[in-house]
Amino acid sequence: MNIILASASKRRQKLLSWLIKDFEIKPSQINETAFAKLARNPEELVVKLSLAKAKAGGEKVPNSIIIAADTIVAIADTSQVLPSATVINETWQIIGKPKDKAEIAQTLSFLSGKTHQVYTGLCVLQSTSSHFGTDFELSHMTFKNLSKKFIDKWSAQEFLLDHAGSYSIQDMKDELFDTIEGSYTSVVGLPLAKTADFLEQFGVVLQSAWQDKVLQETGYKD
Repeated sequence: MNIILASASKRRQKLLSWLIKDFEIKPSQINETAFAKLARNPEELVVKLSLAKAKAGGEKVPNSIIIAADTIVAIADTSQVLPSATVINETWQIIGKPKDKAEIAQTLSFLSGKTHQVYTGLCVLQSTSSHFGTDFELSHMTFKNLSKKFIDKWSAQEFLLDHAGSYSIQDMKDELFDTIEGSYTSVVGLPLAKTADFLEQFGVVLQSAWQDKVLQETGYKD
């Protein structure tokens, strides 16, 4: 049985390689904006998005297991709505990818000293039977009070234009966070413990001691 990751994310590909050796990459394309307009809360949004991605990735691919995920950065503070954000239910703003370096600086300044949430939705689907499982992981992230020097340094980094929330936990964590409560791998983009549970339910054999690999590579237990 083929295993397919329905994502072009290099970060998710690396995480999944700690669980299983062989899988294919078949990114799926969906209209994420339409889902955001219909969602009542962040967890509903990420679950619906991951399911839609899995179904799209499983089209015309028989006898395969499709893995899809969606990660969002959210904060229940709409006192200042960021240019990259979408407001849900008048309470949450979902902070997307910045369009330019100025938006990176604006987002980091807004999140400085605050606690925000990272939600990652997960779906694992068997394409032939259409049987699937969905779940989500919630992590709470508290930023340090960021200096102008720090913000100027990181807002110049073009790779952050590809990161929702204008930050990269794996590159910036020692300078950026006071506390991380939840799953580290989920914040990176794929909650490995929950992914492992679903894959085992579908009869997939995982790499041995993958938890040790996570701890070795990240410094965190999943």
